[in-house]
Amino acid sequence: MTGLSVIEKEISRTDEREKAIISLVEHIKSQQLSFFEEAEAIQNLIENYGLTQEEAAVKLGRVQSTIANKLRLLRLTSDERKTIIQFNLTERHARALLRIASSEDRTIMLDKIIDEGLNVDKAEQLIDKFIGNDNHRQKYRKRSNTYRSITIFVNTINKAVESMKSAGISVYSSEIKGEGYIEYRVRIPVNK
Repeated sequence: MTGLSVIEKEISRTDEREKAIISLVEHIKSQQLSFFEEAEAIQNLIENYGLTQEEAAVKLGRVQSTIANKLRLLRLTSDERKTIIQFNLTERHARALLRIASSEDRTIMLDKIIDEGLNVDKAEQLIDKFIGNDNHRQKYRKRSNTYRSITIFVNTINKAVESMKSAGISVYSSEIKGEGYIEYRVRIPVNK
């Protein structure tokens, strides 16, 4: 009887988790959220329920690169996000600003975009010109190359986790992106 109650509790916990995930997915899909709120909800889905970006993408009916692009928006500071929303700038404006590594420089460009009422194309041209300075171009290239290397490593980890799952191993993984780091946790059960 004790073993049965443990199994029932585990099924109940799993059902509750799935219900919570489904509820959050439906909330994200409802499109009642700003693009920053949507990114935060996706991050919540990944961090709190241990989903990978690929799993979140499947649940949301999107491709993984779309999820990655949404999550990148969270690199903007909270002040930058508030200003972007306050002045009704678009997600493309926000993504263009992400090309600038320094928060201080992004703030300068953001103020200029707002003051001049620039559409996305004009804002991207302004940022291209800004990045065109040798000093800023070198910073951007260095960050970009590092990011590409990290992406390769993270994709390798994700593929390894997926391979274990395909082999029937009940592996748990979570990816947590913070300011200046990615924390990746993988829990593999060991048969004793």
